Amino acid sequence: MWYRSDLKARAKTALRVNGYWTAVLVMLVIMVLTGGIGGAGSSGSNLEYRVEQNDPSAFYGQPQPLNSVIGFFIFSVGVLVIGYSIFVATPLLVGKNRFFLEHRERPSTIGRIFAPFTRGYLNVVKTMLLQSIIVFLWALLLIIPGIIKSFQYIFVPYILAENPEIEWRRALDLSRQMTD
Repeated sequence: MWYRSDLKARAKTALRVNGYWTAVLVMLVIMVLTGGIGGAGSSGSNLEYRVEQNDPSAFYGQPQPLNSVIGFFIFSVGVLVIGYSIFVATPLLVGKNRFFLEHRERPSTIGRIFAPFTRGYLNVVKTMLLQSIIVFLWALLLIIPGIIKSFQYIFVPYILAENPEIEWRRALDLSRQMTD
């Protein structure tokens, strides 16, 4: 059986021997490139715009062509953000896991976070995208099944970090078995 104190002692030893500042630098790079710590969430701001006028024409005062250009710009930015998230940020998160899996045994370089881009890139993207879609579809049923599925598939990025060419169904099955 594993105890928290043993895990903590092993982690401290690995960081001391293999390089503490390298691990900190990797986390900073991942935070900048993915938009959050570990990419789990974004550090979005809470922006609120309040219109205090009671005149409805204030909302529609802009010329129609300008509204179309603004709408197209917002749509384009949204598509780019989603594309970046799927094709760049997700493989970087798998690469972060690859770095830390190696760093616990021996010193690793920051370049390991880019490992999924060299080997198994399309499989990593496909597997992580399918995992997200499955969790989303389960969350549509009710909130609780979505939470359960997100916990069941929490190890998929680690499985992909160890074996980026594993079949997506096998990665999901392994993660489910690990969490059972």
